Amino acid sequence: MAKLLKIVGRIIGISFEWLLIFIISLAFLIRSSPFQTYLAKQATAYLSTELNTKISVEKLEIVFLDKIALKGVKALDQSGETLISTAEILVTFDKLNFSKNEYVVSKVLLSDGSAWVYKSKKEGEFNFQFIVDYFSSDAPPSKSKPIILTVNSINLANFDLRYDDLQKEVLPFGLDYDHLRLSKLNLEVGNLTMKDDVVAFSINNLSFKERCGFEAKQFKTSVNLSSKGIRLKKFTLKTAQSNLYFSKLNLLFSDWSAFDAFEDKVKFDIDIQPSTLDLTDVSYFVSAMEGMTDKIRLSAKVVNPIKNLSIQNLDLRVGKQTLVQGTINLPDFRKGNAASLSVYLQKTYVSLADLEAFKLPKGTAPLKFEAPVSKLQFIDIEQLAFDGSFEDFKVKIKEVKTELGDVNLLQAIHFENKNDIFKFYPTNADSMAINVTNFNLGSFLDNTQLGLVSGKLKLNGDVNENGDFAMHNLFANLSRFDFNNYAYTNISVQDGELADENLFADLKIKDPNLDLAYNGNISIGAKQKYEFDLQLDYANLFELNLSSNCIFLRNERKRTCVRLFILCSNTALVILLLNRLAQCV
Repeated sequence: MAKLLKIVGRIIGISFEWLLIFIISLAFLIRSSPFQTYLAKQATAYLSTELNTKISVEKLEIVFLDKIALKGVKALDQSGETLISTAEILVTFDKLNFSKNEYVVSKVLLSDGSAWVYKSKKEGEFNFQFIVDYFSSDAPPSKSKPIILTVNSINLANFDLRYDDLQKEVLPFGLDYDHLRLSKLNLEVGNLTMKDDVVAFSINNLSFKERCGFEAKQFKTSVNLSSKGIRLKKFTLKTAQSNLYFSKLNLLFSDWSAFDAFEDKVKFDIDIQPSTLDLTDVSYFVSAMEGMTDKIRLSAKVVNPIKNLSIQNLDLRVGKQTLVQGTINLPDFRKGNAASLSVYLQKTYVSLADLEAFKLPKGTAPLKFEAPVSKLQFIDIEQLAFDGSFEDFKVKIKEVKTELGDVNLLQAIHFENKNDIFKFYPTNADSMAINVTNFNLGSFLDNTQLGLVSGKLKLNGDVNENGDFAMHNLFANLSRFDFNNYAYTNISVQDGELADENLFADLKIKDPNLDLAYNGNISIGAKQKYEFDLQLDYANLFELNLSSNCIFLRNERKRTCVRLFILCSNTALVILLLNRLAQCV
């Protein structure tokens, strides 16, 4: 019996030794690359048969369960096109806790590869749909603990990504969202965490070139996604032409359903730091801007939903001198021209040379300012306020400077656009609306007989759909009006009106060298016509540069001259008027 037990014990011992040797050998065998590659090829061959396609792996390396490397991976779709191929897929793990559904991945790497996703031309299905169908299950999902996932590093190196909707035509220019092709894609993502409904990660670098010509040389940001918002911090994008930096770029909402009413429920919270935006880059996304190549320098804060989007602390610069600084509260464009718009610009400087040099879309002639507008050269506006809709609004400006002189609005001007007639008038009809300081009217109108103008005035006006202009209720007190190299002073205009090329006005001049009152009509059309009543009390024609001789005209009896009716084409009006005045006095 003892001998039998001894034999049995020896057999068990030998068996245990062989089992231990087998386990150790199996462990070494599993860790050997050839055996792992053999298992991988058997698995991919099985999947290829099951999916009716071709999937291959040239080499597999598994170091226990903390490192998996697949090399030479390739998968075709059922049409024989390459769905994905890559020289290497590497995954390393720091922690795998299946009981708690908690995983920590140290590194994920895909290098030197390509992927092509497309919708078929006939059925309109994605070319990977067969994989989704194969692994889908009709059974209801079982309840499990929420996944807690951390990935320290994700890298795509030298990758090409392509997407096509083969049912759609390829656009000739710009970013075609139905036909995307990213080449030389490099991506570095760090510190990815998934817990509950929050996904957070940082994009340390993203670079690629799209087939349309857009090239991202460097893109960096930190991302936080949750059911309460999409938040990006320290957003940096550098392209071949642009350099953008946002300290924050947030889309805030109460839950994901807010995107069903994006204009009303998704709030913008964006802080644009001083950046340079090349319109060439913008044109790739907005094809109608093709041909626009200028650079814009800007900074701003953007808040609120689209329905009442507000652009605050705007600093926009174009060309060498043109700039806009202020706040723009955009309207709800769904309401059309009745939507309310509010603008307050502390500083606006517009260089006409900058605007003429500004590149417009392809096929559009560049801006060209003709005289008299071109003579202004620049428009420098201080404190412009715009409030109202495109149909009914008010404008107030503290000061406007130009090369030819300065203009101030003493009160807000009301504009109405109704029934195809555009009207404007001062909000307070009892006070002056405009102050003009040393404006060179002669240069503006290219009239050598005219010069500087200074004074205060108010008027109403309207323009119809045919471009016909009319001016009503013109009142002016001019402290200076240059004519024929003489600066007239103390000029008042009452009840002025311009309609159908006829100017009606009641004019009085109390100048040291001219004292007269005028009431009548002047035609400013191609055929000039003058019809007016004139009372002349005093005129020094020599000082007024109307005569080379020392001639004084004085009305001692203060009697009114007879009605003058002058019809002339190329006849000098001043000569006829002087002759008539001499007879009158």
